[in-house]
Order: sequence, then structure tokens, then C-alpha cells
Amino acid sequence: MSEFIVTESAGDPGEYGELQVIDALRTALRKRDTVVFWRYPLNTRQGQLREPDLLLLDPEWGVVVIEVKDQKLTVVKQIPQVPPLDTQAVCDLKANPNSNIQYEIKI
Repeated sequence: MSEFIVTESAGDPGEYGELQVIDALRTALRKRDTVVFWRYPLNTRQGQLREPDLLLLDPEWGVVVIEVKDQKLTVVKQIPQVPPLDTQAVCDLKANPNSNIQYEIKI
């Protein structure tokens, strides 16, 4: 059974979308042995604090980071598909041959 560790609401503008994703994950992961953290703080190699929207720990999938963007799909489709600029701060980014995932993070 999955476990959700949810922090208190901060009233951020994108919070509504994050909570919708959490609700969907509760349904989708109900039979998995997954731990999901909402806004779990991480330190980069340079000592900066980063806070991904959702951090999943799963025995089969490993660590999964989900960054939620509460935008209309038409807006998301207009975003250029380039790797993030600060990825090297926390991990190595490798091109992913899987056609439905643009990049894969190798830690």
C-alpha cells in the first residue's frame, strides 16, 4: 500500500495542480509499495536547496521526481524541448532513446 507524506499548504499558485496530481497518484498507486513526498527538500552539489513537487520512492521504479506545471496543454506544447540548464547541479542528464521521454536522469 502506498504512503503519502504531504506537507502543509503554502498557498502557492501552482498548488492546485499539484494536489490534483496527488489525488490521481493515490488512485494509481494504491496497490503499490510506494512512498510519495510532496515538496521534499533536496540539497544540490553546490549546497542550494531545491524542492521538487513530488518525490516517489518505489522498490521497482527507484526514485521518481515529478515537477507539476499547472498550465493548459496548449501552453505546455509551445515550450521548446531543451534540457534544463541547472541539471548538472544535482545529476548527469543523458538523452533517452525512449521516444515518449525526452531525457533520462542518471544519478
